[in-house]
Amino acid sequence: TPLYFSNLDVGQKGELRGCINDVKNIKAFLTSNFRIDEMLILTDDQTDPSKKPTRANIIAGFKWLRAGAKAGDSLIMHYSGHGGSVRDTDGDEEDGM
Repeated sequence: TPLYFSNLDVGQKGELRGCINDVKNIKAFLTSNFRIDEMLILTDDQTDPSKKPTRANIIAGFKWLRAGAKAGDSLIMHYSGHGGSVRDTDGDEEDGM
C-alpha cells in the first residue's frame, strides 16, 4: 500500500523540477514490478484539493497508510521535495535540530 507525495513543483517560489516526475517514476516502477492493492498520491499538480500535499492531507495520508495494517503487510511511503531543519526547543535531539 504506497503513499507517494511531492511538493514545491508547480509555480511556487523554490520550485523544484522533477518532484512530480519522481513520484510518477516510482509509481511506474512499483506497479510494474509488484502487486499494488491501493495507493494514495499527493502532488501539487492535482486538481482535487484532497490530493494536494498539504499538511492536513499528508497527516491524513499517514493515517490512511497505517489504518488496517497487519503483520506481513508491506507499506511504502515515498517523498520528493525540499527538506528543512528546525531548531530543537526542548532538548530531545542530540544535534540540537
